[in-house]
Amino acid sequence: MPEAFINTFYYLHGLQEMMQISEKMNNKLPIQFVEREKNVKNAFLDAYFDPETGDFCEGRAAGNAYGLALGLGDERTKKHLVEKYEALERFDTGIFGTSMLLEQLFSIGAGDLAVRLLTNDSEAASFAHMKRNGATTLWERWDGRESHNHPMFGACVRLLFTQILGIRMMPAAQPPVVIPTQPDVNTQPTQALKPLNGELQPPAVPASAQHFSYEIRLSSQRQLTWAKGSIQTPDGILSVSWELLENGEKQVEWSLAPAGEDKVPTM
Repeated sequence: MPEAFINTFYYLHGLQEMMQISEKMNNKLPIQFVEREKNVKNAFLDAYFDPETGDFCEGRAAGNAYGLALGLGDERTKKHLVEKYEALERFDTGIFGTSMLLEQLFSIGAGDLAVRLLTNDSEAASFAHMKRNGATTLWERWDGRESHNHPMFGACVRLLFTQILGIRMMPAAQPPVVIPTQPDVNTQPTQALKPLNGELQPPAVPASAQHFSYEIRLSSQRQLTWAKGSIQTPDGILSVSWELLENGEKQVEWSLAPAGEDKVPTM
Protein backbone atom coordinates (compact mmCIF):
# COMPACT_ATOMS: atom_id res chain seq x y z
CA MET A 1 0.00 0.00 0.00
CA PRO A 2 1.26 3.56 -0.69
CA GLU A 3 2.97 5.08 2.33
CA ALA A 4 0.96 8.28 1.95
CA PHE A 5 -2.29 6.27 2.04
CA ILE A 6 -1.37 4.60 5.34
CA ASN A 7 -0.10 7.83 6.89
CA THR A 8 -3.19 9.79 5.88
CA PHE A 9 -5.44 7.00 7.11
CA TYR A 10 -3.94 7.14 10.61
CA TYR A 11 -4.01 10.93 10.63
CA LEU A 12 -7.72 10.91 9.78
CA HIS A 13 -8.39 8.03 12.15
CA GLY A 14 -6.73 9.98 14.95
CA LEU A 15 -8.84 13.05 14.23
CA GLN A 16 -12.01 10.94 14.31
CA GLU A 17 -11.00 9.42 17.65
CA MET A 18 -10.36 12.89 19.06
CA MET A 19 -13.89 13.87 18.06
CA GLN A 20 -15.32 10.75 19.75
CA ILE A 21 -13.35 11.43 22.94
CA SER A 22 -14.52 15.02 22.94
CA GLU A 23 -18.15 13.92 22.56
CA LYS A 24 -17.91 11.47 25.47
CA MET A 25 -16.38 14.21 27.62
CA ASN A 26 -19.12 16.65 26.61
CA ASN A 27 -16.37 18.93 25.45
CA LYS A 28 -16.69 20.57 22.06
CA LEU A 29 -13.53 20.47 20.00
CA PRO A 30 -12.30 23.77 18.62
CA ILE A 31 -13.85 24.42 15.24
CA GLN A 32 -10.47 24.09 13.51
CA PHE A 33 -10.28 20.38 14.43
CA VAL A 34 -13.74 19.74 13.00
CA GLU A 35 -12.80 21.55 9.82
CA ARG A 36 -9.48 19.72 9.65
CA GLU A 37 -11.20 16.32 9.90
CA LYS A 38 -13.56 17.32 7.10
CA ASN A 39 -10.76 18.61 4.88
CA VAL A 40 -8.51 15.58 5.44
CA LYS A 41 -11.42 13.21 4.77
CA ASN A 42 -12.27 14.95 1.51
CA ALA A 43 -8.61 14.89 0.45
CA PHE A 44 -8.38 11.18 1.32
CA LEU A 45 -11.46 10.41 -0.77
CA ASP A 46 -10.24 12.51 -3.68
CA ALA A 47 -6.86 10.79 -3.70
CA TYR A 48 -7.74 7.16 -2.99
CA PHE A 49 -11.45 6.44 -3.54
CA ASP A 50 -12.88 5.56 -6.95
CA PRO A 51 -16.58 6.53 -6.99
CA GLU A 52 -17.12 4.47 -10.15
CA THR A 53 -16.04 1.19 -8.55
CA GLY A 54 -16.42 1.84 -4.81
CA ASP A 55 -12.80 0.80 -4.20
CA PHE A 56 -9.97 2.37 -2.23
CA CYS A 57 -6.52 2.11 -3.83
CA GLU A 58 -8.01 0.05 -6.66
CA GLY A 59 -8.88 -2.69 -4.18
CA ARG A 60 -5.23 -3.54 -3.56
CA ALA A 61 -4.39 -5.52 -0.41
CA ALA A 62 -6.69 -4.39 2.43
CA GLY A 63 -7.30 -0.94 0.95
CA ASN A 64 -11.08 -1.31 1.17
CA ALA A 65 -10.83 -2.37 4.82
CA TYR A 66 -9.00 0.85 5.64
CA GLY A 67 -11.75 2.89 4.00
CA LEU A 68 -14.49 1.03 5.86
CA ALA A 69 -12.65 1.53 9.15
CA LEU A 70 -13.04 5.28 8.63
CA GLY A 71 -16.77 4.93 7.98
CA LEU A 72 -16.22 5.62 4.28
CA GLY A 73 -17.06 3.69 1.14
CA ASP A 74 -20.37 2.00 0.36
CA GLU A 75 -21.93 -1.43 -0.10
CA ARG A 76 -19.71 -2.05 -3.13
CA THR A 77 -16.66 -1.51 -0.93
CA LYS A 78 -17.83 -4.24 1.45
CA LYS A 79 -18.81 -6.56 -1.40
CA HIS A 80 -15.48 -6.21 -3.18
CA LEU A 81 -13.52 -6.76 0.04
CA VAL A 82 -15.35 -10.03 0.72
CA GLU A 83 -15.16 -11.21 -2.90
CA LYS A 84 -11.43 -10.56 -3.10
CA TYR A 85 -10.51 -12.59 -0.03
CA GLU A 86 -13.00 -15.36 -0.73
CA ALA A 87 -11.12 -15.86 -3.99
CA LEU A 88 -7.61 -15.35 -2.57
CA GLU A 89 -8.16 -17.52 0.55
CA ARG A 90 -5.06 -16.14 2.28
CA PHE A 91 -3.50 -12.93 3.55
CA ASP A 92 -1.70 -10.44 1.34
CA THR A 93 -1.38 -7.91 4.15
CA GLY A 94 1.29 -6.65 6.53
CA ILE A 95 1.64 -5.14 9.98
CA PHE A 96 -1.41 -2.86 9.84
CA GLY A 97 -3.56 -4.41 7.14
CA THR A 98 -3.84 -7.89 8.66
CA SER A 99 -5.71 -6.83 11.79
CA MET A 100 -7.56 -4.09 9.86
CA LEU A 101 -8.84 -6.65 7.35
CA LEU A 102 -9.98 -9.15 9.97
CA GLU A 103 -11.67 -6.53 12.13
CA GLN A 104 -13.65 -5.15 9.20
CA LEU A 105 -14.68 -8.61 8.01
CA PHE A 106 -16.08 -9.37 11.45
CA SER A 107 -17.71 -5.93 11.51
CA ILE A 108 -19.59 -6.38 8.22
CA GLY A 109 -20.84 -9.87 9.05
CA ALA A 110 -18.19 -11.86 7.18
CA GLY A 111 -16.88 -13.59 10.30
CA ASP A 112 -16.70 -16.99 8.60
CA LEU A 113 -14.30 -15.55 6.03
CA ALA A 114 -12.24 -13.91 8.79
CA VAL A 115 -11.89 -17.27 10.56
CA ARG A 116 -10.94 -19.00 7.30
CA LEU A 117 -8.18 -16.44 6.79
CA LEU A 118 -6.95 -16.87 10.36
CA THR A 119 -6.81 -20.64 9.88
CA ASN A 120 -5.73 -20.73 6.22
CA ASP A 121 -3.00 -23.23 5.38
CA SER A 122 -1.16 -21.26 2.69
CA GLU A 123 2.59 -21.53 2.35
CA ALA A 124 2.63 -17.89 1.26
CA ALA A 125 0.98 -16.13 4.18
CA SER A 126 -0.54 -17.97 7.11
CA PHE A 127 -0.14 -18.57 10.82
CA ALA A 128 -0.32 -22.30 10.03
CA HIS A 129 2.86 -21.95 7.97
CA MET A 130 4.62 -20.49 11.01
CA LYS A 131 3.42 -23.35 13.20
CA ARG A 132 4.43 -26.03 10.69
CA ASN A 133 7.93 -24.63 10.75
CA GLY A 134 8.29 -24.87 14.51
CA ALA A 135 7.18 -21.38 15.55
CA THR A 136 6.22 -20.94 19.18
CA THR A 137 5.98 -17.15 18.86
CA LEU A 138 4.83 -14.94 15.99
CA TRP A 139 7.23 -14.17 13.16
CA GLU A 140 8.06 -10.73 11.79
CA ARG A 141 7.40 -11.81 8.20
CA TRP A 142 5.13 -14.42 6.65
CA ASP A 143 8.08 -16.07 4.88
CA GLY A 144 10.13 -16.47 8.05
CA ARG A 145 12.81 -13.93 7.28
CA GLU A 146 13.92 -11.56 10.05
CA SER A 147 12.78 -12.10 13.66
CA HIS A 148 10.92 -15.21 14.84
CA ASN A 149 9.69 -13.44 17.99
CA HIS A 150 8.00 -10.23 16.92
CA PRO A 151 4.70 -8.34 17.44
CA MET A 152 4.32 -7.72 13.67
CA PHE A 153 1.09 -9.73 13.32
CA GLY A 154 0.11 -9.69 16.98
CA ALA A 155 -2.66 -7.08 16.77
CA CYS A 156 -5.21 -9.57 15.44
CA VAL A 157 -4.80 -11.76 18.55
CA ARG A 158 -7.24 -9.49 20.41
CA LEU A 159 -9.95 -10.57 17.96
CA LEU A 160 -9.72 -14.08 19.41
CA PHE A 161 -11.05 -12.58 22.63
CA THR A 162 -13.39 -9.86 21.33
CA GLN A 163 -14.91 -11.79 18.41
CA ILE A 164 -14.33 -15.52 18.90
CA LEU A 165 -14.96 -15.46 22.67
CA GLY A 166 -17.11 -12.33 22.41
CA ILE A 167 -15.61 -10.53 25.43
CA ARG A 168 -16.28 -6.78 25.44
CA MET A 169 -15.14 -4.55 28.31
CA MET A 170 -16.68 -1.18 29.19
CA PRO A 171 -15.83 1.16 32.09
CA ALA A 172 -18.40 1.06 34.89
CA ALA A 173 -18.85 2.82 38.21
CA GLN A 174 -20.16 -0.27 39.99
CA PRO A 175 -18.73 -3.78 40.49
CA PRO A 176 -18.87 -5.92 37.34
CA VAL A 177 -21.83 -7.71 35.82
CA VAL A 178 -21.47 -9.99 32.81
CA ILE A 179 -24.23 -9.46 30.26
CA PRO A 180 -24.95 -11.96 27.47
CA THR A 181 -26.20 -9.98 24.47
CA GLN A 182 -25.86 -12.22 21.42
CA PRO A 183 -29.39 -13.03 20.12
CA ASP A 184 -28.56 -16.64 19.20
CA VAL A 185 -26.77 -17.43 22.45
CA ASN A 186 -28.09 -19.52 25.34
CA THR A 187 -25.99 -18.42 28.29
CA GLN A 188 -25.60 -20.26 31.56
CA PRO A 189 -23.39 -19.05 34.42
CA THR A 190 -20.90 -21.36 36.07
CA GLN A 191 -20.42 -21.39 39.83
CA ALA A 192 -18.42 -18.16 39.99
CA LEU A 193 -21.51 -16.17 38.92
CA LYS A 194 -24.72 -17.06 40.72
CA PRO A 195 -28.31 -15.83 40.27
CA LEU A 196 -29.36 -13.62 43.18
CA ASN A 197 -32.91 -12.26 43.43
CA GLY A 198 -33.45 -12.94 39.76
CA GLU A 199 -30.33 -11.09 38.64
CA LEU A 200 -26.84 -12.28 37.84
CA GLN A 201 -24.41 -11.06 40.48
CA PRO A 202 -20.63 -11.46 40.49
CA PRO A 203 -18.67 -12.79 43.45
CA ALA A 204 -17.15 -10.27 45.81
CA VAL A 205 -13.96 -8.79 44.41
CA PRO A 206 -11.43 -6.46 46.02
CA ALA A 207 -12.12 -2.78 45.46
CA SER A 208 -10.23 -1.34 42.51
CA ALA A 209 -9.71 2.13 41.13
CA GLN A 210 -12.04 1.36 38.25
CA HIS A 211 -14.54 -1.39 37.53
CA PHE A 212 -15.72 -2.66 34.18
CA SER A 213 -18.89 -4.22 32.90
CA TYR A 214 -18.55 -7.11 30.48
CA GLU A 215 -20.63 -8.25 27.53
CA ILE A 216 -20.39 -11.68 25.94
CA ARG A 217 -21.23 -10.79 22.34
CA LEU A 218 -20.19 -13.56 19.96
CA SER A 219 -19.71 -12.91 16.27
CA SER A 220 -22.15 -14.56 13.88
CA GLN A 221 -19.48 -16.85 12.40
CA ARG A 222 -20.26 -20.57 12.10
CA GLN A 223 -16.84 -21.71 10.86
CA LEU A 224 -15.81 -22.72 14.38
CA THR A 225 -18.03 -25.06 16.37
CA TRP A 226 -16.56 -24.33 19.81
CA ALA A 227 -14.09 -22.10 21.62
CA LYS A 228 -12.78 -21.78 25.16
CA GLY A 229 -10.53 -19.23 26.82
CA SER A 230 -9.93 -16.81 29.66
CA ILE A 231 -8.44 -13.39 30.19
CA GLN A 232 -7.19 -11.39 33.16
CA THR A 233 -9.37 -8.34 33.82
CA PRO A 234 -9.14 -5.67 36.55
CA ASP A 235 -12.00 -7.50 38.31
CA GLY A 236 -10.63 -11.04 38.06
CA ILE A 237 -10.28 -13.90 35.59
CA LEU A 238 -13.10 -13.88 33.02
CA SER A 239 -13.53 -17.31 31.42
CA VAL A 240 -15.80 -18.07 28.47
CA SER A 241 -16.58 -21.28 26.63
CA TRP A 242 -19.18 -21.98 23.96
CA GLU A 243 -20.23 -24.66 21.52
CA LEU A 244 -22.45 -24.65 18.46
CA LEU A 245 -25.56 -26.77 19.01
CA GLU A 246 -27.36 -28.84 16.39
CA ASN A 247 -30.19 -26.29 16.29
CA GLY A 248 -27.71 -23.57 15.27
CA GLU A 249 -27.64 -21.78 18.62
CA LYS A 250 -24.49 -21.24 20.65
CA GLN A 251 -24.48 -22.58 24.19
CA VAL A 252 -22.27 -20.36 26.35
CA GLU A 253 -20.82 -20.73 29.83
CA TRP A 254 -18.86 -18.02 31.57
CA SER A 255 -17.46 -17.14 34.96
CA LEU A 256 -15.76 -14.20 36.63
CA ALA A 257 -13.43 -15.42 39.35
CA PRO A 258 -12.26 -13.01 42.08
CA ALA A 259 -9.13 -11.03 41.34
CA GLY A 260 -5.98 -12.76 42.51
CA GLU A 261 -2.68 -13.69 40.99
CA ASP A 262 -2.15 -12.50 37.44
CA LYS A 263 -2.59 -15.18 34.81
CA VAL A 264 -1.71 -15.27 31.15
CA PRO A 265 -4.74 -15.05 28.79
CA THR A 266 -5.54 -18.42 27.23
CA MET A 267 -7.43 -19.66 24.21
